[in-house]
Amino acid sequence: MSCPDQYAGLQVRCPKCDSVLQVPAIPTAELVADEEITEFQSTAAIFKSRSLLVSIVVGSVILVSIGGSAAFYFQELWRARNSITVTSNLPKVRDRYTPSVPISMELEIPPSRTNQFDSGKSFADSASEGSTGPLSTEDLIKTVKPSIVLLRVLSIAGEESVASGFFLGDEGHVVTNYHVIQGAESVSVETADGLSADSAGYIIADAERDLAVLQIDPAELNCISIAIGSRPVSEGEAVAAFGSPRGFKFTTTEGIVSSVRSGEEIRGILKTSAGTDIYKIMGYSTETDWIQTSAAISGGNSGGPLVNMRGELIGVNTWKHPDAENVNFATATSEIRQVFDSRGNEIHSFRKLPASVTPRFGG
Repeated sequence: MSCPDQYAGLQVRCPKCDSVLQVPAIPTAELVADEEITEFQSTAAIFKSRSLLVSIVVGSVILVSIGGSAAFYFQELWRARNSITVTSNLPKVRDRYTPSVPISMELEIPPSRTNQFDSGKSFADSASEGSTGPLSTEDLIKTVKPSIVLLRVLSIAGEESVASGFFLGDEGHVVTNYHVIQGAESVSVETADGLSADSAGYIIADAERDLAVLQIDPAELNCISIAIGSRPVSEGEAVAAFGSPRGFKFTTTEGIVSSVRSGEEIRGILKTSAGTDIYKIMGYSTETDWIQTSAAISGGNSGGPLVNMRGELIGVNTWKHPDAENVNFATATSEIRQVFDSRGNEIHSFRKLPASVTPRFGG
């Protein structure tokens, strides 16, 4: 598909960085769907409206790293789901979003190397304990903030974006979302005290849970671990989301646990309301457990922690429903535990991950 001449040269405003972009006369984005997905197999009116075209082209230019752009792109996809061309020419279970400007697959991938910083501690042994009782919001922020990090991501395509993460243990492990680092060339880590360091790479990445663990040299930053609780999560429980929405560093929002849902349940709800298998397109496993919360998240919150009022981690802020208010989702702590405890003892280059980006309703 090519951009029609009448649209080439249009100026549109980027929903992520507010800069003005010009629509190029180049091929637009294409989604590659699993062969089981039949709902999208329609080519009707791909350029039916200028607004849809502009959203796709903008998405194709800037969607290379994290959730802000993904939310914008998928919001348009959600609303015009029957007007998108989908092919089934790759036998992939997880669909991919392909930028219109091709990223070279001939980039040299540095070899993985032994992780000299990791002693092999388990998830349980890496975490600290939370408060014995509920904290005031003021004390909660003081307790949790030193564990939060701002991630500055430079993509292979040269785009810059921000996301969030947190320390788990004192050995330089940073937990964030998989979609934050997918397509990344490099990631820098900044703490609330103003220090920063480059990540050495990632030690594990799980697309189906949308989780990743990065490695930094623990001597370069104050690695203050977030607390982990042993108490079960309860509906109605007060929680707080930490992160850097839209680049507003180290922000806190409050809400409650609205529900705890399985991936299978969420898949069914989204499929009913959207008319297509959006959950599968996002690449998530139906076995993943999610915490639904009313705590507000936006682009840039991806990878930040969701904590209870004792300052204990209960989830990783990951995605939000684009057509609803305060319907946000965090990957549950049980999923973080499984990913963290299955890591190896090597540090991998970000280039080792697929360069294209899976569409997400990103936070």
